[in-house]
Amino acid sequence: MLVRCGGKPHPGTQHLRFHVKDFEDATLTKYKIYIKMEFIVAEKNSTHGLLLVITDEDIVGRKFEEGKRQLDMTAKFYLGEKKTKEEVKKLIPKARHLHLTGKHIIAMAIELDLVHVQKILWVDKVPHAEVVCGE
Repeated sequence: MLVRCGGKPHPGTQHLRFHVKDFEDATLTKYKIYIKMEFIVAEKNSTHGLLLVITDEDIVGRKFEEGKRQLDMTAKFYLGEKKTKEEVKKLIPKARHLHLTGKHIIAMAIELDLVHVQKILWVDKVPHAEVVCGE
């Protein structure tokens, strides 16, 4: 079963479709679904600037494979600190590079106009995107 909000989408907007089972911790109101989601954020400094590795909390520690593509969320690279949506939104402007994995962080990145829907890489139904910010 898919969650569908009433009415037509606004012109130029993109929508991701999720199954109800994706929202185990959700509150449904008349117009919106509010999801309690935390992210795992790893901050990595390099000579090229700050890299933020932001992953949906519920997929850290799992592996996803599809053909030759693989997302290994058990790797040390993905380990970091728990952050709320608000905390992540404050961190993003400080980053030079973003490494985003999971339905919730990708949805936020689309909402913030950081990721275009056609540029998302999907591995076993898990979305992933990498973003270079600034010049």
